Amino acid sequence: MGSNNTYSVSGVTNATIIQGDNNSVNTSEHIEKIDTIALADELLRLYSTMRSSSKTPIEDIAVADVARAEIESRKGDMSAAINHLKSAGTWALSCANNIGLSLASAVLKNTLGL
Repeated sequence: MGSNNTYSVSGVTNATIIQGDNNSVNTSEHIEKIDTIALADELLRLYSTMRSSSKTPIEDIAVADVARAEIESRKGDMSAAINHLKSAGTWALSCANNIGLSLASAVLKNTLGL
């Protein structure tokens, strides 16, 4: 666990994230290594921003999904983090883009198949 965990996420559109051996996540083409702690740090910033601007119950659910993704990423469970980010949806991606969270944005974009 911890910052020694790196995961590969493809930058291609409409990619399917596949759980592989040794808890690694990868797809084909352009691959980036992800530090789960760095991702968790960005997700914590995203959570804070989303929480302060949430106005609907659906947005509240997205906030909770980002919080869960942050917790799982910090534990090193990238598969669970990705599942929560997928549930967080496009509002989370929009917020991440708006505040300049490049790592969280890239993972969300890939997870959402955009």
